[in-house]
Amino acid sequence: SRGGYTFDVQVKPPGAAAYVNWQVGATATTGTLGPFGGPYSGPGTYRFRSRVLNTANGDASGYSPPTAITLS
Repeated sequence: SRGGYTFDVQVKPPGAAAYVNWQVGATATTGTLGPFGGPYSGPGTYRFRSRVLNTANGDASGYSPPTAITLS
């Protein structure tokens, strides 16, 4: 972990009603989304949110405001 912290990242694929876990307990600050990585469901707008977890005591922040990307 990065100094006792990890990240949880959720994604809401195009047309989905809810966020799904994409990276849980991640330590890398990058990831791959596409046909060969992540919850890829084709072109459209994907929304992401994340939170930070303290690995020493289990405390977690709230999820961040969503950020969107559009894949064509």
